[in-house]
Amino acid sequence: MTFKDTLHKKLFWDADFEQLDLEMHKKYMVERVLERSTSWEQVKLMIVYYGRDEVVAIIKELPWLTKLTMNFCHFYFDIPLNEMRCYTKRQLMPELWH
Repeated sequence: MTFKDTLHKKLFWDADFEQLDLEMHKKYMVERVLERSTSWEQVKLMIVYYGRDEVVAIIKELPWLTKLTMNFCHFYFDIPLNEMRCYTKRQLMPELWH
């Protein structure tokens, strides 16, 4: 069983799941697993498959994450917020309503 076999197709509702390549689309895969997966096992398998360092590098480059996911990544992966593109981008566009 591969990492792709463990993923729920509903996470990738807007793409042809069968055409997704784990290496070519790894940023997309990491973002979707972090944002939408409800399975801790999928998150752990993603880290094992890509490696912790690669996942951290991808997280730092992602242009958008929810506040909850961003803070999870900050604490779980020990990534300073100011090193995350999604955080710095959010700081440039303050919210009108809280």
